[in-house]
Amino acid sequence: MTKKEATISASTSTLTSSVSVVIPVYNAAHFVAEAVESALAQPETAEVILVEDASPDNSLAVCRTLTEKYDKVRLYQHPGGVNRGAGPSRNLGMEKSTCGFIAFLDADDYYLPGRFRMAGSIFTSSPNCDAVYDAVGIHFEDDRARQRWLSSNMASVRMTTVTRCVPPEELFGVLTKGGSGHIHLDGLVIKRSILEASGYMNDEIADTLHEDTDFILKLAAVGKMLPGSIDKPVAMRRAHAENRVSAPRSAASVYRDKMRLRVATYRWCRRAGLREHQRLSFKRMLATCEHEKPLNPGVAGAVGKSAQVALKLFSLPLDCVDVLRERRYWYELGSSCWGIMRNDLFKAEAKDKDKVEAKVKAKVKAKAKVKAETGGDSTLTSTLVSSVSVVIPVYNAARYVTQAVESALRQPETAEVILVEDASPDNALEVCRQLEATHDKVRLFRHPNGENRGAGASRNLGMQKSSCEFIAFLDADDYYLPERFTTARRIFEANSDCEGVYEAVGYYVEDEAGLVRWQGAGKASVERLTTLSERVSPGELWEALISGRCGYFHLDGLVLKRNVLEKSGYMAEGLRLHQDTEFILRVVMTSALSPGRLDEPVAMVRVHDQNRISAPRTVRQKYQDRMLMWMELYGWSKRRHLGPAQQKIMDQMLGATISIGRMGDLSKGKLTRRTLRLYQLLTWLGRYPRMVLEPQLGHSVRALSRMRGASGEGGLGT
Repeated sequence: MTKKEATISASTSTLTSSVSVVIPVYNAAHFVAEAVESALAQPETAEVILVEDASPDNSLAVCRTLTEKYDKVRLYQHPGGVNRGAGPSRNLGMEKSTCGFIAFLDADDYYLPGRFRMAGSIFTSSPNCDAVYDAVGIHFEDDRARQRWLSSNMASVRMTTVTRCVPPEELFGVLTKGGSGHIHLDGLVIKRSILEASGYMNDEIADTLHEDTDFILKLAAVGKMLPGSIDKPVAMRRAHAENRVSAPRSAASVYRDKMRLRVATYRWCRRAGLREHQRLSFKRMLATCEHEKPLNPGVAGAVGKSAQVALKLFSLPLDCVDVLRERRYWYELGSSCWGIMRNDLFKAEAKDKDKVEAKVKAKVKAKAKVKAETGGDSTLTSTLVSSVSVVIPVYNAARYVTQAVESALRQPETAEVILVEDASPDNALEVCRQLEATHDKVRLFRHPNGENRGAGASRNLGMQKSSCEFIAFLDADDYYLPERFTTARRIFEANSDCEGVYEAVGYYVEDEAGLVRWQGAGKASVERLTTLSERVSPGELWEALISGRCGYFHLDGLVLKRNVLEKSGYMAEGLRLHQDTEFILRVVMTSALSPGRLDEPVAMVRVHDQNRISAPRTVRQKYQDRMLMWMELYGWSKRRHLGPAQQKIMDQMLGATISIGRMGDLSKGKLTRRTLRLYQLLTWLGRYPRMVLEPQLGHSVRALSRMRGASGEGGLGT
C-alpha cells in the first residue's frame, strides 16, 4: 500500500482532520487569502490544495506566500503554466488530494465557522453516505457588485440550496427538472471513493459556466447524497464586479452553455447505462431546446409557434447527434410538424368557414361558462375548476354530515365528495346513503366488513377512491365557507410547481357545553384562527411547523395535488390521534406548499360536546399520544434519509419528554429541575430502548443540556 493510499484508508472512518479543500485560483489575488484562512479555521481540514490557473494578476505570488506561511497549504499549476479553466483545475486538485473526503471552495468565496459540523454528523450516522450538501449564502462586496448581480439572470438568487428535503434516489430528477433549488459546489463534501463511479469534471465543457452542475448531477446519479444544513449557509459566495456568472451575456451565449451542459449530462448517462437518468436528462435537453433556444426575430415573427418549435428541433442534432437515436425526439418533431400543417400553414386558407365559425362560437360559449363558474373573473381558466375530490371521513356525525357535504357541493371546483363511513354507532350510515342517492357527485364507501378503522384509515380509503387531480379534506362535523377554493385556484394557476395550498380555518361554537369542554381541554381560543402567523417559503415550512414558531394549519384548509401522495405516502393508520398532523408534516417535508388566505377562514371547525380532540385526557395520555406521533414521523424520516428533519424531530421528542409541566407530583417535591429532566430522559429511553442507537440523540441531549431553568440550573447537565 502506498503512503497516499494508507492516508486515504485511515481517514475515511471520520471527518475530523480528514478533509482536502480544493481551491482553483484565477484572478483572485484580493480574495484567496481569506478563502484559505477560512478553510484552515475548520478543525476538519487536513490540507488545502491551491491550483493556480495562469492568472493575469499576481495570484501566483499570493499563493506562493500562503504555501510558505501554512504547512497545510499546497500549490499546483497545470503543465506549462497554461490556463485550463475551473473544471480542470478542480480535477487536478482532486487528483493531488490525499484525504478520504474532498470539499470545494472558490478562491473568491469563504467558509463560515462550523462548515463541516453537520456533514461530519451525517457521515458518522450514515456510513454508506457518499456526499453531503449544505446551503451557501451570498456576500455582496459593494454596491456596484450588488447592482451587477441584481441586473443579471442571478437576481433572484439569495441562498443557493435545495428548498426541501429530497430522498437520495429522487435528487437527480429534482435537480434536472429544476424548481426546487440547486446545490453549490462550496456547500458540497464528497467521499473520494465516489469518484470511481462518477468520474471527474468534464474538461470538454470547461469553458462554460456549468461544469460544476454537470459534476453534481453525476454524483446524484450514482451516489447517496444527503441534505445537511439546507436552511442555514455554511459558506458565502462573494458577489463582486468580476464574477463570471453575473457578467452580461447574450441570449445565444446563455443557451449555448446550457445546451452543452444538457448534452454532456445526457451522453454521460447514456455511456453509464443509466436508462432512467438518460430519459430525464434527454427530456430536460428537449425542454431547453424548445423553450430557450433563441430564433432570428424575423423568422420568429413570420411563422407560428409549431413552426418555431420544429425549426428548433431540426437544429438539435447539430448540438447532439445522439438525439437521432431517441424515439422521443422523432415523436416531438413529428408533433410539431403536424401542428404546422394543422394550424400554421392551412389556418388562413381554411375552406370550411362554417366549421371555423362554429369553433369560435364554441370557444366563446366555453369562456362564458368558466366566467359564470368563477364569479365573473374571465381570466381564470383554471385547472382546479370541477377537479377537486373532497374526502370526508364520517364517524358519529349524523347531525352534521349533511351540512358538510352540501358546503362542499356548493363549491364550483368540487367534482366529487367521497364519504367514508367508519361504523358509526348513530345513524350516520343511513344519512350518508341518502346523500349518495340525492347527489350525483357524492360517493359512499366503507371499510371491509363494515369495521371501524379510525379517521386516518378512512381518509386513506377516500384518497385511494378519489379520481381527481386535486384532493381536499373536510371533517364530517365541519363545513366549508363560500369561495373555499378561490385563492387556491389562483395560486395553482400562477405557479405550476406548487403542489399544495394551505389556508386559515376558524371555529364555530355549537353550544355552551361544547365550549366548556373545549376550554377545559386547553385548546386554542375559538376567537382565533388556526393559521400561520406569517407567510413561510415552501423550503422553510417543514421546520416552521415542527418547531411551532409561527402556528399551524388545519387539514380542512389544505388542498393537494394527488401526486404529492407518491412522495409523502398516506396517513399512518396506527395513530388514533394526530394522524392528520403527522401527515401534514410528511407532506411539507417532501412537497412545495404555498400559503393562501391566512387572515380569513375558508372553513369552520365545529366545537361541540362530542369533539374527539377535546375529550378528557390525562397529561400522561396526551404525552403518549403526542410521542406516538413523533415516533411514527421519526421512523418515516429515517427510512427516507431526511437527516435534518430527523434531528428536528428528535429535538421535539426530547423537549416533550423533559417538560416539567407533565411531571405531576414529582415536580412538587425536593428534586431539582436537572434531576427531574434526567429522570424523564431515562424513563423515555427505557420505553424506547432502540433510540439509544440513534446518532441524533447525542446532539439533542447536548442542546437540551444548555437549557437554563428558572432557577438557573442547566437542562440535562450533570
